Amino acid sequence: MIISNILIFVFLNGEFPISTATERQWHPTVASDGEKYLVIWEDTRKTGDIFNNDIWGQFVSKEGTLIDTNFPICTADSGQWEIDIAFGDSNYLIVWSDHRDKFSNDIYGQLILPDGALIDTLFSICITNYGKSYVSVIWGKNKYLVVWHENYSDSCKIWGQFVLSDGSLENSPFPVASTEWNQYPKVAFDGTNYLVIWNKYWGKSFFDIYGRFVDSAGTTIDSAFLVIQGANGAIHPDIAFDGTNYLIVSDNCGSNDTILGQLVAPDGLFIGSPVLVAVEPESGKVIPMVAWNGTNYLVVWEDFRNGNRDVYGQRISSEGSFVNTNFAVIEHLAPQDPPVIASDGTDFLVVWCDGRGADAFDIYGRIVSGTGVEESEKCKVKSTKLQVCPNPFTSHTAIKLSSHQAIQKKIRVYDLMGRLVEETKEDIIGENLRAGIYFVKIRSYKPLKIIKLR
Repeated sequence: MIISNILIFVFLNGEFPISTATERQWHPTVASDGEKYLVIWEDTRKTGDIFNNDIWGQFVSKEGTLIDTNFPICTADSGQWEIDIAFGDSNYLIVWSDHRDKFSNDIYGQLILPDGALIDTLFSICITNYGKSYVSVIWGKNKYLVVWHENYSDSCKIWGQFVLSDGSLENSPFPVASTEWNQYPKVAFDGTNYLVIWNKYWGKSFFDIYGRFVDSAGTTIDSAFLVIQGANGAIHPDIAFDGTNYLIVSDNCGSNDTILGQLVAPDGLFIGSPVLVAVEPESGKVIPMVAWNGTNYLVVWEDFRNGNRDVYGQRISSEGSFVNTNFAVIEHLAPQDPPVIASDGTDFLVVWCDGRGADAFDIYGRIVSGTGVEESEKCKVKSTKLQVCPNPFTSHTAIKLSSHQAIQKKIRVYDLMGRLVEETKEDIIGENLRAGIYFVKIRSYKPLKIIKLR
């Protein structure tokens, strides 16, 4: 009997540093132009003052390699906070809450070319006598929509402003939600209209997630509507559009064990029941983020199931069903702050603030495959040797992993759909596998080099 060959690809820990400068690098966000990613974050390397952040950036390739070095985007002596980024038709727009007016905080922006060159200078998007924060931006058909919440003595309102691709403002700011307490807006675009979502505060620390459609002229469509109502309220929303419907996610306020999701059609109708993205009674899950890669959504969040602050993820189909199960994006003894995510149309880049460095505030990232298995080409240590012999093989193979460092390893075998088919701490695998192509993932608490085997 002839048995077809089994082909094994091996990959190891895949997180990589994006910025490990002195002082703090924190609160990152990320966008893609389809060819690469631009990661930006708040940075105190020049100021040494956590209340006077600058904005720095770093380009990252699709494969997860850094392109050139970190570069400054805004170093105004005022403090830049709560940043966001979107890619338009040809440029990135970065927006933030700017503290140069200590009493009101205003919304500013900066256009950046895909090669990193700044287009002109930073510009104001909204200046009023009221405090503005938690800014979010999305590219529409031919312009950006920037949204934020604005604090008043008796309410907190959601406002929006269109910004053209050259940085000029279209008309004036317009209200999206102008009564009661509304905070933390996010926005997405469906090809015709924008959907703005936010936390609506009902008192006694109780929130729900509401949404409202806005057309390309800045006119609100119908009334605001309830999207997610958790058992104890819902908070920290995010949103992505898949070409047909939106997926809105949030965590369950007061019960940090659940990530909730809801598919919403462009006409505002709900698609199916709410999705329980992650439910683990023994652990907390907070602050989810979501992106679409053309095939599936990926939701990522900060997770406490291991007693540390790790980052986990879950792929979800356009119909709202799970694609495999929750998986670890990064598990480490050092804490990871809540992640952010973007897609290049195929894979995802997940980014977070990481506590393993000397200053405990660095920026790390990981490429997560859109096909169901995470891959990377990072974390190289010359003292590690990896052998798989034979490969390809017909019945079984041996994995030999040697290092001058002490290694505790766990070997997991996945098929091409990303399904876990074998898990062991032993060195012999493949005896019970059918013919095909598989990925072997070797996890350890030491960074090891990655070898692709055929």
